[in-house]
Amino acid sequence: MRALIVEDELLTALHLESELQSLAVQSVGIACDQTEAMALASTPVDLAFVDVNLRDGPTGPAIAAALVALGVEVFYITANPSQIPEACRTLGQIMPKPFSGADLMEAVQRVRSRQLH
Repeated sequence: MRALIVEDELLTALHLESELQSLAVQSVGIACDQTEAMALASTPVDLAFVDVNLRDGPTGPAIAAALVALGVEVFYITANPSQIPEACRTLGQIMPKPFSGADLMEAVQRVRSRQLH
């Protein structure tokens, strides 16, 4: 399984990447803004963890929409879930920050289960 991390806080992104690797999920990379995210999404991606507020502003929901259109399972990671526009809430699951290793494991297991069916 391959994951894209869209997060501009480097420590959070690196922690997430490490946790995913411990769950046998390969990171395709860390993107800090919409341009980087879409460039990395040109490689096969199964799931993405997308922050709402990034280096280029509140572009997370637009990134989520583009990734969902590519068939990617999206999880919003944000300390401010209320900033996700109502129309974009159905595009992905919301994982409020701070999230735990158990939250990540549940998210990964959910995607793996869907891939098997």
